Amino acid sequence: VIDVLLRPPMAFVKQYVLRSGWRDGRRGFLLAIMLSVGNAMKQATLLRRRWNAQFGESMDDTPQ
Repeated sequence: VIDVLLRPPMAFVKQYVLRSGWRDGRRGFLLAIMLSVGNAMKQATLLRRRWNAQFGESMDDTPQ
């Protein structure tokens, strides 16, 4: 759960500050935001997979 909360903001900081994304202005900011959102989606997917592996439930199965 901590990864979902910490990794996306750290990806933003890494791209925007450490890799000097701020020099590109709006483009650099938007790129850092998109990278952060993609990272959040990846972490959420990994969390869901861990949850399913631990509890043996599949969230992909829909009742019919």
